[in-house]
Amino acid sequence: MKPPVAFGVPRVAAIWRAHGVVAVATLVLWAVPLYNTLGFEFAVVLGCVLAYVSGWRAAGVARAARRHPDAEAAPFPGTVWARTGFENLTLAVTPLLLMGLRSFWVPACNAVEGLGFYAVLVLPAVLYGSAFGFTFGLGARRPRATFILWSVATYVSTLIFVLAEPQKFAYNAFIGFFAGPLYDTEIPLSATLVLARAIVVAQAIAALLVGWLAWDGRRGRLSYVVRAWQSERAVVAALLGTVLAGLGLTTLFSAPLGLRIDRAFIQRTLGGEIETPHVHLYFARSALTEARARALAVEHETRYAQLSAFFGRSPGRRIGSYVYASAEQKKRLMGAGGTSFEDAVADEFHINSANDDPHPVLTHEMAHIFAAQIDPWVPVCWKIGIHEGIAVAAEWADESARLEMTPHEACAAMDSLHLLPDIERALSAWGFWTLSGSRAYTAAGSFVRYLVDTYGMARFNALWRRGDFEAAYGKHLSALTGEWRAIIHRTPPTAPQLRRADRLFGSRSIFAAPCAHETAQLESQATAARAVGDGTRAESTLSRLLAIDPDDPARLVDWGRAKLAGGDARGALELAGSALTDAHAGPSVRDRALRLSGDAAWHLGRVAAADSFYLQGLTASTSSDDARAYEVLRAALGDTGVATLLRDYLTDVTPTDAAALGLLVRARLAVPADALPRYLFGRRLYFAGQPEAAAVELDAALASATLGPLARRTAEELRARADFAAGNSAAAEARFRALATTPGIDTWRRLGALDWAARAAWRGAHGTAGIVVLH
Repeated sequence: MKPPVAFGVPRVAAIWRAHGVVAVATLVLWAVPLYNTLGFEFAVVLGCVLAYVSGWRAAGVARAARRHPDAEAAPFPGTVWARTGFENLTLAVTPLLLMGLRSFWVPACNAVEGLGFYAVLVLPAVLYGSAFGFTFGLGARRPRATFILWSVATYVSTLIFVLAEPQKFAYNAFIGFFAGPLYDTEIPLSATLVLARAIVVAQAIAALLVGWLAWDGRRGRLSYVVRAWQSERAVVAALLGTVLAGLGLTTLFSAPLGLRIDRAFIQRTLGGEIETPHVHLYFARSALTEARARALAVEHETRYAQLSAFFGRSPGRRIGSYVYASAEQKKRLMGAGGTSFEDAVADEFHINSANDDPHPVLTHEMAHIFAAQIDPWVPVCWKIGIHEGIAVAAEWADESARLEMTPHEACAAMDSLHLLPDIERALSAWGFWTLSGSRAYTAAGSFVRYLVDTYGMARFNALWRRGDFEAAYGKHLSALTGEWRAIIHRTPPTAPQLRRADRLFGSRSIFAAPCAHETAQLESQATAARAVGDGTRAESTLSRLLAIDPDDPARLVDWGRAKLAGGDARGALELAGSALTDAHAGPSVRDRALRLSGDAAWHLGRVAAADSFYLQGLTASTSSDDARAYEVLRAALGDTGVATLLRDYLTDVTPTDAAALGLLVRARLAVPADALPRYLFGRRLYFAGQPEAAAVELDAALASATLGPLARRTAEELRARADFAAGNSAAAEARFRALATTPGIDTWRRLGALDWAARAAWRGAHGTAGIVVLH
């Protein structure tokens, strides 16, 4: 018979060793960006560590508590478990003490939320590890190995579900919560997460009760669980039945509860379904009308044809496309909010609905499905830069329009600004994720496009399968990189391209940004506050953002914009001035600060100063939209007939869209022959889904010689788009082809115009053939 476990020196030493292990894990995290502050990532890692440490200790203690077969039977060692469980809970204190010490020189981003995550993720993990480890220790021959195997089984079960279903977030007893794609930086402490961890506690209770019923007086035996439930065993069995019933109900309703959401539930929730010859489109009826959904289905078919030509192959089955009403709905149903996501195994992709035409990410996500057909055994290239790079290469015109330069030109500009990532790192399996997303995607896309254009798709197919550049191209990656750099530097970047690149690629990686999750939540709150006209809450939130990241002058501009919306033009002008003189202010911040300065000066009646700010902004703008806006603002300043009416509309201080539209209509009616209000009204009508009415206003604006050159170019593009939206495919194609031949047109604009022309030609030839609305 083994002697009872005494609380002596060996036991005290074992506890301190466990505290030491946990302390070392905490200190290691201090050196890992994003995981080095009391928040979600820190709690996830510590919860997992403590689950294993608790399980390891509890299994050993339970094994020691088992009795020799010849010994007298004894009651269930509940006191031993309670003492062990309490000791394990004390292990959770050590990381908090260390993080509290660290906070003296590195303050926590949000201590209250951080403590909330810690409590929700760590404490249930300790109880789970203690209960399961103890139960395994009572009966298993090798309890610690059994505990490890059990944890692996939970991972495998979670992984199988994530691979089989669209849901890409996961709740797990050990890791707590996998939040899905990395680019969704906003991770709230939600009620669903609390429920998931409550279920973990219930599972721990169930495991302990099973151990109690399995105890035969000497050890735990599964066969003993179903023995006569009498006396205290009846009470334990009743408690176990109640807990299992509760767990069964949560399993039955796991999809509505947001815990485990399958494909069928998502399809029912979205509600809309259209079948085309090559795509099965599921769309949110709450966001898309049937007419818009049909148009989107046609766009899917158009992109399908273009990608078939690019890849030289097509999927062997219909592609599944899920279009969600909003980022919030998509986040709730499958785990990626603002990030679009493709499931290359199931030939499906998930995107948010958008008013933009073309859809901003449709081609990119569909391209992933085509790339997955290169090798049925390798639907995802393990070198993520190659995997993402081919999608960017396939959407060349779309990406060029978004960047306002081709990816080759963008890489040349990044290189001049010392922002271009190391291509070998960007193409690797792990390095891609540690880089700024915008830089990594563009660099990988440019490089892969060079490979396809230069060496053909067949060699790229070989690269996809093995990720071996020498085997596919007969050259080392460094040699191919040198060739690519020579291509992108054929034409030096222009000043506008450098400013644009600074705006697009100057952001930091999530690992480098301070308090990334807290910042994302505050930005969402500020946006929501401004959307409902709550200037006070918006200002308060933006001031907190500035406190978190005082070295980012963009926060000053955001705060100033909120002040202007709240009627404090003087305060807005002061904050804009501070941003302009900030040593950290790059071209993007200066652009926005000049715009804010001009808007605030106009509201203060300083027309000359406003015009000066707008002129500076026009010559230093970081996007074509901003340059056009500066031109329009200067024109409105000098237009005495509508200046007063257009001021609030153009400076974005109207509390609602209806109020803004009212001002614009009044300006349009006040001076019906004025080109500027008609251009602005036509533009708004187009984006409101009224292409025929928009065409009338845009034609009138274009007939006037007073419309500025930048506004005129935009009006011509919108006029062609209005024909496309109205179903006049031939007219739209002719207009876009004419735009593509405009002398001196930028490459990205020419590519965009040709892409629109190709879409119009495809739709003119195929129409809506084969498109069926199922429900």
